[in-house]
Amino acid sequence: MSTCRVCGQEWKGLTACHCSGCHENFKSITGFDKHRISEKGDRRCLTIEEMFAKKMTYNQEKKFWITGKMPEGLRSNPK
Repeated sequence: MSTCRVCGQEWKGLTACHCSGCHENFKSITGFDKHRISEKGDRRCLTIEEMFAKKMTYNQEKKFWITGKMPEGLRSNPK
């Protein structure tokens, strides 16, 4: 298990990622990459609303974002 020294969030798994910019957890590198965008040469994190608009889903139980849909009962807003 890994822990962020700044926010204290934990994550585990070979492909799990934690963003040091927005401090969100992602189940996969693909999800992490999807949440980072380039605007005018600068990279930034998507907002929570932008991630939902890109059909990303937050697993409230496990506290991470994924790129696809999850069962209805696990979908929720992380904040």
